Amino acid sequence: LYDGTERSYPHLDTWIRDEFDLKVSLQDDTIEKNSKMRYFDYDGATHDRTPHVKVRDHAPPSQVGRIHFALHHEGQRLIVDHVGLKLY
Repeated sequence: LYDGTERSYPHLDTWIRDEFDLKVSLQDDTIEKNSKMRYFDYDGATHDRTPHVKVRDHAPPSQVGRIHFALHHEGQRLIVDHVGLKLY
């Protein structure tokens, strides 16, 4: 993703699914409406944790996992914020 090569990518969620067989969502209505849930501070900056990998999405609530991350374009990285059960 951030290897410096000029190329055209599909939507990020499609690329991650095709390259890594992971289901990613780049939006979440509940998180986007709640600023306390949506933003986190790391390395002196505020980041948006809305993007997430869905783990066992169609399971009982006590078993629905999420990996929330922020896209950090300046640092050319993904910042993982939460690995665990769904936040709500």
